[in-house]
Amino acid sequence: MPAGKELSKREKGTILGLKKAGYSNLKIAKEINRSEKAVRTVVRDPDGQNRRPRTGRPKILSPRARRQMFRLACKQGMSSAKIKSTINLSCSRSTVCRAQWDTEIAKYVKRKAAPALMSDHKLRRVSFAQEKAISYFDWKRVLFSDEKKFNLDGPDGCQFYWHDSRLPPEIFSKRVASGGSVMVWAVISAHGTSEIKILEGRLNQDGAGFHRAHVVKAWLEDENISTMSWTAKSPDLSPIENLWADLVLSVYANGRQFETVEELRAQVLLSWAQVKLERLQSLVDDMPTRMALVLRSAGAKINR
Repeated sequence: MPAGKELSKREKGTILGLKKAGYSNLKIAKEINRSEKAVRTVVRDPDGQNRRPRTGRPKILSPRARRQMFRLACKQGMSSAKIKSTINLSCSRSTVCRAQWDTEIAKYVKRKAAPALMSDHKLRRVSFAQEKAISYFDWKRVLFSDEKKFNLDGPDGCQFYWHDSRLPPEIFSKRVASGGSVMVWAVISAHGTSEIKILEGRLNQDGAGFHRAHVVKAWLEDENISTMSWTAKSPDLSPIENLWADLVLSVYANGRQFETVEELRAQVLLSWAQVKLERLQSLVDDMPTRMALVLRSAGAKINR
């Protein structure tokens, strides 16, 4: 019977750690989805002193080549084809690509979009967070409003890159833009949501470059709601952004696309009606943590 895939250093460390914690070999095997025999071998011989060398075809990529590939992918953002030519590898481009996928540290992830933060923006974010933290601000009294654009073919800005999981995630700056799509506006709080409003034309309520819409101001005045100042270029501080992300996953579930604006509008309304109160409460409860993270990062973007 051929030998299975060799255990990684991380897997071996997990095995020894769980064994030290009192786990049985069988339970460890189930935890890491490996055979009990493989677990038993590591427990008996952690350093592999008594193991015979594995037979079979040697790997075409040396450890040194793999380290070079890792650096070029994560630090310079090179493609597999560019890496192959840069370090003059004799293997195919697909082999380079597979080797990158096999690493435990580098992951191919989507680059997150965020407005560019200047030093002045960061200072204002820190001041905003300090004010709210010192006053023990009651976020459950706040209504969070925002607009969102939904496209027929799916979300904008699908940028992926090789990410070193030991480092902070990358972002890219973007500008608000129009398009053939459905624009909506809504309000959320810890107590529920407003109706989601389908809008015609451009709208802004959270400090982007578009003019503030008269419909929003009129609605706030009609409902006798006072507005609070919000620090510019800080969508990461608002829980409604997380809810929009939830809505995107629901609207475009399983790669769903839409032929007409009417179909898209109907799905947006349906997904909005399915928002759960528990989700809203958890997002608002997270606001003090967001303020603390802003202070800890000296005003830089936070990941929530």
